[in-house]
Amino acid sequence: MTQTLHAIDSLSLLDALPEAVFVLNTDGKILHANRTAVGRYGYSSDELLLMSAHELAPPELQSEVKVHLVHALESGDRFEWRQIAKCGKVIPVEIFAKPIYFAGTSAILSIVRDISARKRAEERQQIAASVFGHTHEGIVVTDAQGTVTEVNDAFTRITGYSRAEVLGRNMRILHSDRHDNAFYASMWDEVARTGVWRGEIWNRRKNGEVYPELLGINGRCPELSCRFGSVVMNIMRPSWMFGAWVEDRLSGFSSLHNL
Repeated sequence: MTQTLHAIDSLSLLDALPEAVFVLNTDGKILHANRTAVGRYGYSSDELLLMSAHELAPPELQSEVKVHLVHALESGDRFEWRQIAKCGKVIPVEIFAKPIYFAGTSAILSIVRDISARKRAEERQQIAASVFGHTHEGIVVTDAQGTVTEVNDAFTRITGYSRAEVLGRNMRILHSDRHDNAFYASMWDEVARTGVWRGEIWNRRKNGEVYPELLGINGRCPELSCRFGSVVMNIMRPSWMFGAWVEDRLSGFSSLHNL
């Protein structure tokens, strides 16, 4: 059902909204822009009233504006888009558009949400996923209790455990007999105090073989690598010969420092 927008009451309400709001005619000409729109795009209110939705779109999207106007008038529309501010900055947005009556004629109410932060987070997640899948270091993600929620392929190669075998299990399955309870208590105390732990540790593969690791634990839960109090461990590739292992230690600590 098409709603009527009353110029006096509703426009003052639109001006108070934190999202950019436009009222467009059926051809996309801007009939009203709220204060957020003025601040976001850098145009004055008078300048925006001389513009259309086409002019806020980058050249490669302008041919699609008409399609969205039609959809908005027919049944409403919701879509991701890009717009250009007066300074030339490209802003990723999500647009919610619906048909209304404005000043006695058919129009479109367009609410425009800036999704720049969400897009940056998605890009970081994609980069992190690529690193997670392609790094030669083993990575395991756990919850705050140490229960495994995800591992990468390098982890399975290093430990001999398949992904299915470790999901839902505690990282204690890797413990060797080389460290006592006081060692682990000290390690987790440091994670609790500082958010990180880095050092040398001996763990046990699925086949029972004990091997040395350079281990980094990140309990700060950066957005890129974990969620909900998880811990990320970067397990360096073990060396079969002691001399090579020493070289891995020297090069590996620089990698662990970047966790």
